[in-house]
Amino acid sequence: MRILKELRRIGIKAAKDAGKFLKDNFGQGKLTKSKSRFDYLSDADLQSERIIIDILKETSFSIISEEAGYIKGEESYKWLVDPLDGTLNYVNSIPFFSISIALLHRNGPVLAIVYDPLRKEMYIADNIGCYLNGERIFISNRKSYKKWLVGFGTSYSERETALNYYSSIFSLTPKIRRFGAGSLTLAYVASGRLDGAVLVFKDGNKNPWDYVPGCFLVEAAGGEVTNVKGEDWKTLRNSIIAGSEFFNKKIRKLLFNSRS
Repeated sequence: MRILKELRRIGIKAAKDAGKFLKDNFGQGKLTKSKSRFDYLSDADLQSERIIIDILKETSFSIISEEAGYIKGEESYKWLVDPLDGTLNYVNSIPFFSISIALLHRNGPVLAIVYDPLRKEMYIADNIGCYLNGERIFISNRKSYKKWLVGFGTSYSERETALNYYSSIFSLTPKIRRFGAGSLTLAYVASGRLDGAVLVFKDGNKNPWDYVPGCFLVEAAGGEVTNVKGEDWKTLRNSIIAGSEFFNKKIRKLLFNSRS
């Protein structure tokens, strides 16, 4: 559709322009306040968000952004924005962070963009497939779980559950990576760099920008994304298991049993 092609162009421009700012100022960001005990905000988040919103406003559609909240517009499409996923990494000069944008139509994603400006890696998903810098990408289908490389992430409010899940996964494979930026972790699953990922959080419906872009990438790359109960990620409220169907089934059973 012509409208989706134009919205894709605008979304990419927003990600690239904000990415240029973040790259040019990498290592110079400062924390401005703590949103909660372990959730931080930097001046870079706010400036990146301003750049993105100014561009997305050209479309006249509603925007839901992590810092600015809900910006009313036409409701046929909605933008979701995380202007800087991996704030603590960014302000501490750790080179793992991203910009995440999704476009919803009738409350379902039709476009996802996750951009790593330091590596100039642009991950894009639509209803046809998933792409990295224009090249089609697919998830890993490795069956040997002892060789799995697994991404892991958690919100700080879910420490007990996270420790339980981490211990269970470690009993299966010790090759676990916690990067500190959920969307980019999921992008690595979509590209096959990781065999899968488990992200633990509470009530994801409140913060859809945290997971919608990355989950859509994985799904568009041929993966399966559910919670521990096997419920589809579009309706889940907490925790994500993302990877191949084989990975999802194996990890889901492991984590479900670990809860008892």
